[in-house]
Amino acid sequence: TMILLLLIWLYYDLLFKWSKLRGTALPKDTMWSTGILSEALSLMLLCAIHPFPFVYFDIPVGSIDGVTHKVSTYSSDSMLALCMLTRIVLIFRLLRDHCGVITDSARVFASINQVRLDTWFCLKYIFHKKPVYTLGCTLLIFMFGLAFCMREFEKPVNESLRSYSNCCWLMLVTMTTVGYGDIYPITLMGRVTAIAACIIGIVLISMAVVAIGKSFDMRGTKKTAMARIVRASYHGSY
Repeated sequence: TMILLLLIWLYYDLLFKWSKLRGTALPKDTMWSTGILSEALSLMLLCAIHPFPFVYFDIPVGSIDGVTHKVSTYSSDSMLALCMLTRIVLIFRLLRDHCGVITDSARVFASINQVRLDTWFCLKYIFHKKPVYTLGCTLLIFMFGLAFCMREFEKPVNESLRSYSNCCWLMLVTMTTVGYGDIYPITLMGRVTAIAACIIGIVLISMAVVAIGKSFDMRGTKKTAMARIVRASYHGSY
């Protein structure tokens, strides 16, 4: 974690120096006035979440299936490890700088049209450029992340979900709305995770249907050529 925090600080320090070399920041500007310092500190605070050394406590939990009534505990290390999943935002933060949008010409066009080149705009750009690839990667990220959450929530009381591969299988069949029912969560937080996976899966699948439909859509000269070919085949049949 300390190495990660150091790398984040070095990254933003180099980003600030590079902005001065490009002329996007004035010579009198500081990291705080450019907004780079606030962004770096917020990201470092998010990534500073880590299990505390020499500090350990248990949180009592129980199953809610109405049959076993098993009572177990969540460890503090497991809960803090779940909070560490927020570091996934680093992936989206790197996409903003390496997706090909943050260029000098793009900054000019964005300033003219009063558009912010933030992370959300870059995600929209990647989805517009490669929709199927973007949705596939997003599905995998959510599937593996939610599977890790499911494993941490269920492993104290549910033997079938102590395996990470079983949790990935459960998230896959839940996000694709198949739902075989061979394994299922029995704790409250496990079921909340399954509900979240179901909602996210429905959204991603609906977006995938739209993206695949657009990939088969013909525009411009292709649409004109297709219309003429259909017209010619219609007249040729009579």
